[in-house]
Amino acid sequence: MRLLGVIVLLTELWAADIGQALKVVVTPGPAVEFTVGERGALFCRISQARRKNGRLALVWLYSNSFLDGQRILRLNRTGHVQTYTSCRASRCDLQSYEQGSVKVYVLILKNVSKSDEGHYRCRVQEIANLNKKWVSIS
Repeated sequence: MRLLGVIVLLTELWAADIGQALKVVVTPGPAVEFTVGERGALFCRISQARRKNGRLALVWLYSNSFLDGQRILRLNRTGHVQTYTSCRASRCDLQSYEQGSVKVYVLILKNVSKSDEGHYRCRVQEIANLNKKWVSIS
């Protein structure tokens, strides 16, 4: 049984144009180990009062000694999930649930391999429809 070390960085927020920042926390962290061949889960917890007409957009980023901030999975404002080359749907999945006022997005790494070792970040942006235009508000 081999263990794989994965470092999870605290989530960063995209630049805010208007409004209050969302509180975003990635767990477990700052470092976690998964067994090679097993399933791994990283949690992105988002809390803070959001606008009624606001929607969340989320991006999971991956970095290692060769890559810096490569997108692996994206959730757009309409709820569509897009996976990128290194994290195709057969290897990664996104699940979500609510825990009271906290929205939780879970990055599922299926069949963890040595190549999954690195830094993972969850970036979150709140987008609202203001005056018939979609605007970043946090």
